[in-house]
Formats: sequence, structure tokens, C-alpha cells
Amino acid sequence: MSIGTFIRGAAIGAAAMYFFDPQRGQARREMAQTKLQRLGEAWNRTAPDGESANLGSRIQAMLPEARSIFSNTSTSSSDNTLAASTRSSHR
Repeated sequence: MSIGTFIRGAAIGAAAMYFFDPQRGQARREMAQTKLQRLGEAWNRTAPDGESANLGSRIQAMLPEARSIFSNTSTSSSDNTLAASTRSSHR
């Protein structure tokens, strides 16, 4: 394993811990979503016409998918399933 691979893995792990923190993760995800929306809006105001429409529509299309990835509802049910599976396998 190269040092670059290790550093990338550590950075991804740190970001995951930051955003999936049980106490403040939801607020951090909402803040990141708001910043991404503002970035898209700012890009639409300043970019050339063709580019702004293309990037703005791409960002708007990605937002629902990002919300579903970072939502607690799907994570909590899969965590409960995993926990039940782990308990049953250790008996």
C-alpha cells in the first residue's frame, strides 16, 4: 500500500466520521447541502450561459440522491438489521 492510498483512505474515513456523527452529523449534512445549493446558484449567476445551465441542472439532479445517501432513515434500519444479524450469529 502506498502512502497516497493510505492518506486518501484516512481522509475518507475522517469525512465519514464527521458527517455520520450521531450527535451533530445531521446538522453538518444539512449545512453541506445548503452550501452546495448556494454554490450552484452562484455558479448559475456567474458562468457563461451554456455552462451555467448544464452545471446547475447537474447539481439539482444530484441533490435528491445525496439526500437519500445521507438520510438517517435508511441507515438506521440497515444498522438494526446488521445488529440483529450479528447477535443471532454469536449465539
